[in-house]
Amino acid sequence: MSLLGGSSLEPRPSSQEGDVWTGLAIGLSINILVFGFGVIFMAMSGAYALEPFLAAIGLTQLIYIVPMILVARSAGRVGRVKGLIIATSITLILNAACWSAY
Repeated sequence: MSLLGGSSLEPRPSSQEGDVWTGLAIGLSINILVFGFGVIFMAMSGAYALEPFLAAIGLTQLIYIVPMILVARSAGRVGRVKGLIIATSITLILNAACWSAY
């Protein structure tokens, strides 16, 4: 409450936890879909030109994740940006682990 008895004009802090989970779900889902469509396209067409892009999905994802992060950031969705960055990091780490095992 303010000194004048009215409610404070300061906005209440919003819970970003749900938005972080939403960003994480969006990021991981899109990565899985892109990888799945790439594998299906390669299997059906026999065109293995996409193989390097699928093998380096950790870096390829930046083509579509960075614009999503910029849009979410400009809309003020800080939690969603955090979730997208976490999803991107998970995919990059898993991709690097597979390459190091190879």
